[in-house]
Amino acid sequence: MANIKVYIFLIFLCLQDSVVQGKVIDFSKNSKLQKYLEVHRCRQECYAKTLNAEVENWDICRDVPDCYMCYDYCEMLPKLAIDLAHSMCSDEVYCSKGCRIACRNHQIMGVHTLVYETQQL
Repeated sequence: MANIKVYIFLIFLCLQDSVVQGKVIDFSKNSKLQKYLEVHRCRQECYAKTLNAEVENWDICRDVPDCYMCYDYCEMLPKLAIDLAHSMCSDEVYCSKGCRIACRNHQIMGVHTLVYETQQL
């Protein structure tokens, strides 16, 4: 239910801003709103997979390494060059469960991510 409230609030803000400025709302894949929603959806997956919680709880997440890494990577991965993101997602040593969740959410699959996904996620 919290997700729906966030989406409605964001759409309301966009509509209000667009009406005031007389702009057309951009819901395309490259719009700021779309990018924000993708990061938000990814972070919701972080909470669900690392904390077994459907609600946002940053106070707990920042103290759980997998959740913290996932939360951080959700925003960082889309900003990186695809080869760097792929390399990070493929790293068997440093790409923990949180990293793999974010990589999968952004559809950046390394060999390590695919092998792990078939076993556990």
